[in-house]
Amino acid sequence: MRKVLKRFLAYLEKERNATEATVRAYADDMVKFIEFLESRHGKGLLPGDVTEAMVREFLTFLAEKGFKKRNSASSRGRRLSTIRSFFKFAYRLGLIRNDPAVMVSTSRRKFTPVVWQ
Repeated sequence: MRKVLKRFLAYLEKERNATEATVRAYADDMVKFIEFLESRHGKGLLPGDVTEAMVREFLTFLAEKGFKKRNSASSRGRRLSTIRSFFKFAYRLGLIRNDPAVMVSTSRRKFTPVVWQ
């Protein structure tokens, strides 16, 4: 995954004209995501090995514990946005068949079913 991350960051910088600060933020988000996955699922993971459950597991970790402290919903949303961008990039390159982050949400609202009388 780290090799794909390098390509992704180069793409952001060269083709998307992202600022240095944006590239650094994306790099930080993805390194933390990769380190989390490696600590739980072993090293050497490829983008195609990542599942939706793993993405959700990372977001749950951020909400409950985080790296130094729990993350707010908006921080988790930003990190999820980074992860989605990374997997869209990997999908466009043909490195994955399914995007594990596409259906993941960080909705802050609780679902309340409508009860019809």
